[in-house]
Amino acid sequence: MAVDRLKHVEALVVAADTSLGEIEKVYNASLASKGLDPQLLIKIKNFLENLRSALDYLGREIFDRNCTVPQGKHIPVYFPILRETATQADFDAYMKGRFPGLQAAAPHLYSALEGYQAFKSPAYCWLPQLSDLCNGNKHENLTPQTRTEQRETRLNTPSGSLGWNEGIQFGPGGGITFGPGGAITFGSGGSIGFGPQGISVNERPVDPRTQLPLTRPGDQLTRVTWVDFRFDAVNVSALPFMNQALAGVKAIMADLSAKI
Repeated sequence: MAVDRLKHVEALVVAADTSLGEIEKVYNASLASKGLDPQLLIKIKNFLENLRSALDYLGREIFDRNCTVPQGKHIPVYFPILRETATQADFDAYMKGRFPGLQAAAPHLYSALEGYQAFKSPAYCWLPQLSDLCNGNKHENLTPQTRTEQRETRLNTPSGSLGWNEGIQFGPGGGITFGPGGAITFGSGGSIGFGPQGISVNERPVDPRTQLPLTRPGDQLTRVTWVDFRFDAVNVSALPFMNQALAGVKAIMADLSAKI
């Protein structure tokens, strides 16, 4: 049974890994169409739940091998995931109730599970986020996602580079207005000039009507649109988070499989 369970863990992670490629295709198509394909939400739901199930199987394997349960008592077993705001005392109390006897029977596993907690290391902040997303999907249908979009202009000239987003407005009177989220990024040699004729960037006058500089031969002017889907529940970008969670579960699986 122990070998079968660990194989099941591996199969769940492989399934999640395989599905991520499919998710990325539908994800990018949804971004291009400016709409959310229902199939994307279903695929994401299955991906997240496969990762969570893999962790819970690992938790059950550790429990069955090392924990002692009083006769007649039932303990629901899940992979321990405490919030970032938890304390060492919270973790010890949780483990005493959910993994009785583990600290004495297998202190190396107890320490490993402790080390995965977000309150011990910021590198594991994705774990409580994964837990929140799975719980939300199970109890409140699919977690809503929002699409965010930001446009940015970049100017590369022989003398330097500069970029600014749509929160920046160059005025005809030589002023710059910073709106919500407005930002200017200076690359090497990038500069802004203020004169009687108005604003110039990298010595190129900006037309206040178009908000674009008057380029010269050899310049490169690009308009970039940054688009993203986010998980509202945990306020993270969806695709980068899924990549992080997959890599994190793979690392935990490898670590615990060698220790169990």
